[in-house]
Amino acid sequence: MNAKVLEKHYARLTPRERAILTLNAFGRKDEREVTRLIDAAPRVTLDAPDCGRELQRLAHAIECHALAQAEQAATLFFFTSLGDRTRNKHPDLDNLCTIEMVAYNIVTRADGWRVFCGELGLDPAGALRITGADTLLSEMAESIARAITTDLDSLRAKMCEQTRQAEAKLRTPEEVAAEYRQFLGIVRHPR
Repeated sequence: MNAKVLEKHYARLTPRERAILTLNAFGRKDEREVTRLIDAAPRVTLDAPDCGRELQRLAHAIECHALAQAEQAATLFFFTSLGDRTRNKHPDLDNLCTIEMVAYNIVTRADGWRVFCGELGLDPAGALRITGADTLLSEMAESIARAITTDLDSLRAKMCEQTRQAEAKLRTPEEVAAEYRQFLGIVRHPR
């Protein structure tokens, strides 16, 4: 379908659909599409696009995700850069299990983010561009984390051994996606 045919249906979109299409267009840097979507939106009492609240809520979720991943990336880079320099001075900082846990958290959050965005039809990489975050840094951290991280059962066993607990709880990507849905108040309908 061409843009003119689609544009005729813009007024029928729900606020969430419009918000997602607008964010995807913004991520592609398609300013004309953003303008067309916003201009076609029904107006509410405050004379704002009806998707404005959804855009704000989604942008907040995107920013929270980007910040959490940046924090984990910084932690991963910190621990992996220590190496032999600190082994004798600070043996607790040279802990492979800690590095694996951070790597696992990065991978799990990234996969959960993709699941969540997929459910909404939102481009996960394009959405992150609106934060102004350095996506290259996050992508590099995720690539390193995927190379480091072990399988869930192996990591859980290591954690149980380290913490001397009978069961270690590690989040799954589906649980991360559920947290994003809960954050936005999205009810997932069974298929």
